[in-house]
Amino acid sequence: MQCPECRHENPAEARFCMECGASLAASNAATPSRLEQMHSQSDSFIPGPLAKRMQVAERELEGENRLVTAMFVDITGLTPLSESLPTEVVVEKVNECFKAIADSVYRYEGSVNRFIGDCALVFFGAPLSHENDAERAVRAALDILRAVIEVELDVTIGINTGMMYFGPIGSVQHQEVSAYGHDINLAKRLQDLAKPATILVGVGTHRLTSTMFEFEPLEPQKLKGVKEPVTIFRVLGVSERPEKLRGIEGLGVAMVGRDREFADIKKVARRIQAGEGQVVSVIGEAGIGKSRLVTELKRHLLGGGGTDDSRPGARSIQVLEGRCVSIGESASYWPFLDILRSDFGLNQKDSNEELARKTTEAVSALMPETADEILPLLGRILSIRFDNELDRKLDYVAAEQVRLRTLSQLQSLCHALAKREPLLLVLEDLHWADHLSLDLVLLLMELVATTPMLLLLVYRPDEDQRSSQLGATAQDKCGERYTEIRLSHLSGSQSRQLLDALISIDDFPEAVRQSILDKSEGNPFYIEEVVRSLIDHGHLYRQGDTWKAGDDLSKIEVPETIHSVVAARVDRLDTKAKAVLQCASVIGRLFNHGLLEHLTQTPGLSSHLNELEDKQLVYRERQVPELEYSFKHAFTQEATYQGILNKRKRELHLQVGEGMEHLYRDRLEENYEKLAYHYALSDRDDKAIEYLFKAGEKAKHRSAYRAAVYHLQQALERLEQTPPSSDLAQAELNIQINLGFSLMAITGYGAPEVEKAYTRARELSEQFGNSAQRLIVLFALFGWSLVRGQQKRTLEFGREHFRLAQKEEDVVFLVESHQANAGPLYFMGEFAEARQQCEDGINLYQLEPQRARLMHLVQDPGEFLLDYLAMSLWNLGYPDQALERSRNALELASKVEHAFTRTHGLWMSIFVHRLRGEETMARQRIDAVIELAVAEGFGLFVGAASMWQGWASARDGQVDEGVAAIQQGLAGTRMAGMEIWRSFFLSLVAEIYLNAGRTEEGIQTVDEALAAVEANEERCVEAELYRLKGELLARLGSQDEAESNIRRAIDIARSQQAKSLELRATMSWARLRRSRGDSTEARQALSDIYGWFTEGFDTTDLGDAKALLEAQS
Repeated sequence: MQCPECRHENPAEARFCMECGASLAASNAATPSRLEQMHSQSDSFIPGPLAKRMQVAERELEGENRLVTAMFVDITGLTPLSESLPTEVVVEKVNECFKAIADSVYRYEGSVNRFIGDCALVFFGAPLSHENDAERAVRAALDILRAVIEVELDVTIGINTGMMYFGPIGSVQHQEVSAYGHDINLAKRLQDLAKPATILVGVGTHRLTSTMFEFEPLEPQKLKGVKEPVTIFRVLGVSERPEKLRGIEGLGVAMVGRDREFADIKKVARRIQAGEGQVVSVIGEAGIGKSRLVTELKRHLLGGGGTDDSRPGARSIQVLEGRCVSIGESASYWPFLDILRSDFGLNQKDSNEELARKTTEAVSALMPETADEILPLLGRILSIRFDNELDRKLDYVAAEQVRLRTLSQLQSLCHALAKREPLLLVLEDLHWADHLSLDLVLLLMELVATTPMLLLLVYRPDEDQRSSQLGATAQDKCGERYTEIRLSHLSGSQSRQLLDALISIDDFPEAVRQSILDKSEGNPFYIEEVVRSLIDHGHLYRQGDTWKAGDDLSKIEVPETIHSVVAARVDRLDTKAKAVLQCASVIGRLFNHGLLEHLTQTPGLSSHLNELEDKQLVYRERQVPELEYSFKHAFTQEATYQGILNKRKRELHLQVGEGMEHLYRDRLEENYEKLAYHYALSDRDDKAIEYLFKAGEKAKHRSAYRAAVYHLQQALERLEQTPPSSDLAQAELNIQINLGFSLMAITGYGAPEVEKAYTRARELSEQFGNSAQRLIVLFALFGWSLVRGQQKRTLEFGREHFRLAQKEEDVVFLVESHQANAGPLYFMGEFAEARQQCEDGINLYQLEPQRARLMHLVQDPGEFLLDYLAMSLWNLGYPDQALERSRNALELASKVEHAFTRTHGLWMSIFVHRLRGEETMARQRIDAVIELAVAEGFGLFVGAASMWQGWASARDGQVDEGVAAIQQGLAGTRMAGMEIWRSFFLSLVAEIYLNAGRTEEGIQTVDEALAAVEANEERCVEAELYRLKGELLARLGSQDEAESNIRRAIDIARSQQAKSLELRATMSWARLRRSRGDSTEARQALSDIYGWFTEGFDTTDLGDAKALLEAQS
């Protein structure tokens, strides 16, 4: 029975309120209202303080997305009742039934949204949110089943939980506040399916309450309006030992990061074994691990870990535990009722007679002399009737006296329990405790000086709650017998250890792993709940004994359990402070005061931010150069943001973008990424495209190519949703150009995505572009076709580029034209022409003008020209000049300060050092390329450099491993569209087989490489391949065929003016002729080519040639 003054719930037979002492006679005399008046009068059933909170919440509500538990309660059995009773009596019973429903709902701070015929629609979580709305709904449903029995009616109940719209619904003429969504309909379908006196719940509710209630899973049902069969659970009752939803079934892991705290609490536990009373506070924010620490202590004690028979006086410990719930603030002694029911063995299925017997026996055994004094008090708080004089013993005792006696006797009862055996009394979640429970806690502190009891108090550091004073009080009362343990966040390494223990998955993406760690910020509960959510939504799944990662792990949603914790805290805010928090969540995790002030236009913004700081929702990040705040947790920001309706989000994002343009008008470039983000989430297509492009272009300038691709692809997607125009075509052209270059850097020049971007860019440039844009596109197509191995086509692009650049008389474009011609000429074996193009381009090149053009280029053309000049010079017989130009290229790359340019320069230097026989330097360059490419995300260079690593491994004697690495690299680069250098790396494999004596495999490799020469027009390595084939055939004894191939190599080298290749081939011919006993002609040829050289005599090839000449003299 509810007190009309303070709204405290009292036993049905009470005459005076046990909380305030007011008379309950008026309540007993209340007459039921008529059925047609029930809805309008339902507000009168709401406790006063709760009614005010609901009225404020609904009055200020504009509509939002909320996690809501919907419940439908339908009265059954009315038809037969109407046939046997007068209508007036039936209506009276229905009214009583509805009142019982409303009382049960409001007891748990739910709301009756409406009565629909014989059915009531109820919400938990709207308009007020709590951390445990799903639990409240099920508890209310169980209370309703018990209550309606007294009016001889039955009900059917359906409950479901999910994200729903909650707010005004309807027209201006007829509007109401309600919820809307699929999950409400599912709750109704469950109620329709339920049998009388039955509660059915959906998966959403079961997931959040599975550890608190007993459920019976039913066969999946096909429900009206739902495509797939629905999993359904029938509620059987409250669990014997209700627990928090913590941990993940099937994923038990050891406690992480609490070694010091666990050692401290075990040390205290040993003291009570010796008979010393203690008080311990375990304090920490939600999810930080308080309950886990308590669980480990209980396991330690009850599992034998706490017994130390070697210590004098050590005894075993009994453990009793009571847990407060957020609904317990208005229910007296809630955690202690939990303890008493457990110790007395009271079961929810017990009859009243059984409950009375068990309670009497337990109390009589503990306190035989005063049992008659305490039993009436226990009967009141446990709602037990003894059916004797004990029930009437308190009839004429004042409420205040009842309160004082109850506190005193419960203190005595706990003392008796501790005398029976050393007692660990765990009181969890005391931040939700009612005032009487906290009063009793203070009384129990007085016992520890003389009683072997460990009073373990577990609560959050919430300054608004009375529990926050427990530590100071315990320090005063208990002195050295008090220990305080405050739990902090896990460190980064500890968080990773916990996550790795939960998901030991080889293919789990590192980016997702890091995202979980970043968002959880060292809170173990948050880590576990994100993993649980991924499992529930099928993103992680079991395959046999192992866990596997699904395909879509890119976006981590806020789990419902975390959403409930955040929403409950946000709903307790002042209306204006809540609005400020929502606006801040739109700005982002970090938000500055000036922008928030522009967005909210709220007087006294600082006071609202102070309130948010006091509630530990935000904190000041910095004050210089401007005042900036941060959400304390990433999930707080995300959950708050999710609650805002999409239409309102778009409006707010637009206002943020406009505010940034106004406030930061002198430094917009600094904020391109933020402007792109906010306008992309608004309805302003033009602004979204503009800033997404600018953000992508900015990222490209900084070699942040992945970020560039992300922004530019978003810009294209937004552009595709916009009606076409010439301005948009011009915008798309610029986007495609920048996208193509950025994709080149990440995927390689020859990737299909690059071709797609530039093909579209060429179409647009021919229709809408100017000369500069056409030149940019042609240059890009040169790069793409060069890497694809289409050298003749590449040369066509280069010559077309040159003709257009000459017309423009643009020196910068002319430099690029020489680059576009030098590349294909080199690969086609036209080394002299390639050299001329490189030198002409270098003569025109100027660093600063070219640096400005890097916004359109993947790499600096000066570095490219110097490197290909170096390669051309080596082939033409100038190895020292080649080394000098390679060094010049690296020096220029450092000056340009461009990551891709430097990586390419290092990559090309490997070739030069290897051709000169400088193996140590080549290995150093290989390591440098891989280090830089990995750091910058240049996947193509990582794969290409791995082929050089294979060559180095083979040189160290690991032939199979080395060859496998090269073959794997070739496969990877081919997948990325890269065909150039293929014949070169196959020549390395052939050389490895030659040195290893594996001639057949070597010959097969040479034939494969020669096929690549023909397919890719890559004749720069043709002479070397025929030389290698001749060497391999000679090993097989095919002397004539060997000599034929070597002579062909010499002819090809001479036609290409490739003196270095001619020298190598001539040495092979001289060795072959010497082995056949006739080396005169070959020796003369070697002498002639050796005599041609004017430099490079310290290189390997010239050193070998000199030694061979001397040996044959």
